[in-house]
Amino acid sequence: MQATQPPAKAESYHHNDLPNALMQAALELMVSRNGPHFSLRELARTVGVTHPSVYRHFKDKSALLDALMARGFDRLRRYQRDAQASAADTPLDQLFALCVAYVRFARENSGFFSLMFDSYRGPNNEIGRRNRFNAGALLTLFRGIERCQRAGEIIPGDPGRIAGYLMLAPHGLASYTNQGLDFDHADGTSLELMEAEALARVSVMPLLCNPPDAKTVSAMFQDGPKAAR
Repeated sequence: MQATQPPAKAESYHHNDLPNALMQAALELMVSRNGPHFSLRELARTVGVTHPSVYRHFKDKSALLDALMARGFDRLRRYQRDAQASAADTPLDQLFALCVAYVRFARENSGFFSLMFDSYRGPNNEIGRRNRFNAGALLTLFRGIERCQRAGEIIPGDPGRIAGYLMLAPHGLASYTNQGLDFDHADGTSLELMEAEALARVSVMPLLCNPPDAKTVSAMFQDGPKAAR
């Protein structure tokens, strides 16, 4: 007796649902494989649809990753807006909120973060259209820096170069936490990582027009970010 084949799942997807299902499955594969290391044929099998059905929505893998990239940066900008809405409306607090948003985004969206900042390459090993996708998030950071400069909080200088410096620390923290990595003391006990807001405050200190004294800085490494306020 011939075995009955299970019905194809493709019919269960509405035309507008399949792209979302494919993108969600792609994110899950990226998390499990530490990057976009999968084929569209494999992605189709994961979702339970036919290989040609994927191409009805994405002409190739780069198109799929570009769609994910755009969605990821849209989500990051929402995190930025939410963090700034919850922070005090002072230039420095608004700037620190962007660091908190970046680290929180990485922790809660590891697939997007991996694609956007760690592993994406377009055709011919180029960045693809990533810079265009990133423009909105960067503009928010530039404007935050410029607002601090106008308020006399941060020293004059090219906001782009200052942004490049300020991004290094939160990106490092986000990457470590996104990968589940921990620092350890020599005796094997876990070394507590600095929280995002405290990290932002420490990182900006060399750029402040009126930096805090050594006692205040020392307190941050004992009592956390509230000590710097």
